[in-house]
Amino acid sequence: MAAWSIQAPVNPHNIMTENPSVPLSKIDGERDVMAEIKCEFQFAFSGNSQASSTQPGANSEVAKKTRFQNPFSYLKQASSSASKDAIDAGSSSAPVEAPSTTSSSSSSSSRHKADYKLPGKLMMTSYRMQFYYHPSMSEGEADAAAFQSLLRRFRTLRRVHEYCTVALGTILRVEKSEKHHSLEVETKDHRRFHLSFHGQPEILVKVHELLMSYAFPSSFEYVFAFCHRLPTNMTLHDSTAYAAERRADECLPLQWDWDVYAPQAEWRRQGLLDNPQWRISNINQGYALIPSYPSQLLVPATANRAKGYGVESSLRYKQATVEFMNIPNIHTMRDSAKKLKHLSLSLTCDNLNWYADVEETKWLYYLRLTLKATLHVVDLMHVQSASVLIHCSHGWDRTSQLVALAQLCLDPYFRTIQGFQVLVEKDFLAFGHPFQMRLANGAKHTGDYSPIFLQQYPFNQGLLCLLADELYSCRFGTFLLSTQQEREALRLRDTTTSIWTYLNGYRGVLENRTFVADQVLLPTQSSLLRGVTVWPHVFLRWSAQASAVDIPCANSQVFVDNELRQPSWRLSHSILSLLAELNPPKH
Repeated sequence: MAAWSIQAPVNPHNIMTENPSVPLSKIDGERDVMAEIKCEFQFAFSGNSQASSTQPGANSEVAKKTRFQNPFSYLKQASSSASKDAIDAGSSSAPVEAPSTTSSSSSSSSRHKADYKLPGKLMMTSYRMQFYYHPSMSEGEADAAAFQSLLRRFRTLRRVHEYCTVALGTILRVEKSEKHHSLEVETKDHRRFHLSFHGQPEILVKVHELLMSYAFPSSFEYVFAFCHRLPTNMTLHDSTAYAAERRADECLPLQWDWDVYAPQAEWRRQGLLDNPQWRISNINQGYALIPSYPSQLLVPATANRAKGYGVESSLRYKQATVEFMNIPNIHTMRDSAKKLKHLSLSLTCDNLNWYADVEETKWLYYLRLTLKATLHVVDLMHVQSASVLIHCSHGWDRTSQLVALAQLCLDPYFRTIQGFQVLVEKDFLAFGHPFQMRLANGAKHTGDYSPIFLQQYPFNQGLLCLLADELYSCRFGTFLLSTQQEREALRLRDTTTSIWTYLNGYRGVLENRTFVADQVLLPTQSSLLRGVTVWPHVFLRWSAQASAVDIPCANSQVFVDNELRQPSWRLSHSILSLLAELNPPKH
């Protein structure tokens, strides 16, 4: 039974509990908020991918494939003591293809409606929640045996503990159903599941209150980043040897790596400070003119008279050509990403229509438009020696995307780990990409929520997947809020840790060993656009079906330590597996 002491008004600092019975290996600043409680976990997969029009023949191979296409159907068939009180969480799932025989069709029809809940326990800290499966709580030996079989066969179920370890900042939506005594949780990284508390209405209310308080705190200062610190052994190569000597409270200074981007140093590197065609402007000092722009700007020494409001006309720009790249706005991108997420959660996402369904989401089409525009900018600047001015309706999203991608191609420095950090700081953070609106960190999502920042990485998956995870976690202060003015007002560099300190601690395993920083990237348009595909380690990581992304199961021990790192700054098991794949040991 959980223990709570909730005061009014509810906020994260007012919700405390007794010590949980299962010890957690917590990161610095993380504290217990809820003792372990019994509940049932249920995947909320869907069936958005339409069934193939090609009906397979009735043979044993097809029948075997059909049985394994739906893990819940197989579990229900294999277990003689399956749960009888399943809630209607998967009612929206479309049927999986079945052999075209009357008997198979009717039997599979009933099985497709079957849901299965994993019995276990839920615990929560100020940073994350985790459900872990308890075999001892299963209903009979056959039930447990069927589950173990599923763990070996299906990637998502096999990694149930990692799937159910969710940073509270990653939560996008929590809905309570008093009728079914359950909570539906949806995350920003494509996970969706139900937690059921049958016969425990009071616990249902309290858990919902805790989740809402920590995932969407009443005050921004309650976001976990304001409590988190990194240990000093982040900077040492042999962290294991040093671990015995370091004190438990020995942490790195908060100010580390908050100044990876120094405007004048970057302008000097590019040779612009000695170029008479450019000058430094302080017109935005104190963010008086444009709050979302830096206080110091580098501008052409001779300004154009054009205002540039609204839709551009070539009449306003003498000796210039105005071209429209037709890249969609954030709302179109958000809808497309939502369709792709639903497809990845579909129980039929690996059927014969998979690639057609992916194309129908328009996600890959929009990526191709962005890459096509990038190649055009690179060609204009590198081949034709032309100057290019880029902007979109607000200058926050598509402008930052296109400018950053073009610089990645044109300047090899930005393809190094340090240069990439400078690029993100310069073109996204300094120029006001609205991370707070687009990522909804520490707040409920609004109509401005959109995955713009996750679209434009052309290199090293290990670093990028790690960065994609931490965008949502609210563990670091780098991507909190939307402008430099807002970050300075809350003194984030003095109160939170920079994501770059964390990444730099893993520089040895994140670097691309084959990288050569000596040339401009200008691939042919056909080879680049035809190679665009779904990024499996991000979009199919938590898919409903086993896929080509073979990430080993996480250790079943709750918050297990990485043997080479301290628990306060370990990488996730899936990231470690990916890094091992990218950097195999030398023989």
